[in-house]
Amino acid sequence: MKIFNHALRWFVGIFFIFSGTVKAIDPIGTSIKMGEYFTVFTEYLPALEGLFNFMADQSLAIAIGMIILEIILGISLILGTFTGATMFALFGLMIVFTILTGFTVVTNKVTDCGCFGDFMKLKPIETFSKDVIITIVLVIMWLLRKKWTQLKGREFAVFMSIVALTTLIVAYLWGYGPAGTVNIIAVLLGSGLIYGIIHAKGISKGITVAALAVLSIVGSAFTFRNVFNLPIIDFRAYNAGTDMLACTKPGDPGETVVKFVVEKDGKTQTVDQTQFGAVSKEGWKYKDRIDEVIREAELPKCKDFLVVTDDGEEIQEEILNHKGYSIWVSSHDIDKSSKEGFKNVNTLIRNLKNPTLKTVGLTATTIDQASTMSEGIYEFYNLDAVPIKTMNRSNPGITLLKDGVILEKYHHAHLPTAEEIKAEHGL
Repeated sequence: MKIFNHALRWFVGIFFIFSGTVKAIDPIGTSIKMGEYFTVFTEYLPALEGLFNFMADQSLAIAIGMIILEIILGISLILGTFTGATMFALFGLMIVFTILTGFTVVTNKVTDCGCFGDFMKLKPIETFSKDVIITIVLVIMWLLRKKWTQLKGREFAVFMSIVALTTLIVAYLWGYGPAGTVNIIAVLLGSGLIYGIIHAKGISKGITVAALAVLSIVGSAFTFRNVFNLPIIDFRAYNAGTDMLACTKPGDPGETVVKFVVEKDGKTQTVDQTQFGAVSKEGWKYKDRIDEVIREAELPKCKDFLVVTDDGEEIQEEILNHKGYSIWVSSHDIDKSSKEGFKNVNTLIRNLKNPTLKTVGLTATTIDQASTMSEGIYEFYNLDAVPIKTMNRSNPGITLLKDGVILEKYHHAHLPTAEEIKAEHGL
């Protein structure tokens, strides 16, 4: 039981580090998801609307705090520091997560919890089941906490065997290509070895606490880096290399079988469409309809990409089919945008001086309000806030395309010069 509990402790620690890190890659995305939760909560608990509205306004700060806490708790579990406080905080975090995912299962609202950012999407029931399992594992760890004694003799070898077996299983199930598989093997084996050494050699508390402090600072710095810049890795549909014309088209239409419930003389039966006409002639009456989904339809990866003018004309096809270079200046909310950022964006577009370059503005706020920020260089059109925020986390942000394919995305605070863009992309 001692080695088993150490293995649980290592795995849960890595799980929280992984969960926190993939969210730290895109903390703004996590804040958007939390804002959705708080907004939905106002529908079910109107008495607390003021509180939830305040929390929605502070969703970025809450997301940053939660992400950093996850990473720190995972590291602390691996290092064996502040065991009681760490377990208490993990229980609290998992209770919150389980309530949120349980709410999603029951209400079918906010169907993507964002538990692993945009890196991995889980269905509501999968997410809820994951949280319940982790909570049960934490209970087991707590009940066996007295077994967290130093690994001795052959125990270290047995522990590493469990780590190796776990690594092989995860690597086999991993679906992110050869490079991703190599990375996950390195992370799991490396972390297991570090854990084993720490808990076999009896490294002093001072060293482990110092390591926790340093790694916590690194994790926090990484999170803030991605707040004030675009995500260091883009897991979303609108990443570089995406063909927007293909991305906005639906995939497999799916398959649905329509059946009818009919009744006659107090009896009921279910028939398909081909049988309905015949049974109707026999006196069976329609009672209900059942749509049996055989295969779910695939929505476009870049969904809800509907661009309209101030007059309500749809022009997304014109924008997506443009041959040559395009720049999309996006701002989901002009009121929350950086005014200095717009100045930087407009200066860059002026300096590009390319008559074949098509520049359009995309916003979810009114076109008249957005047009005050463009300085007459380009026109704004309306697009829903969700695709804008998914496309580019910066407000405002620039997306550079050629023949409808995304080449690069830029944050308003970290724009290249016109000469750098021309040199890199031949614009």
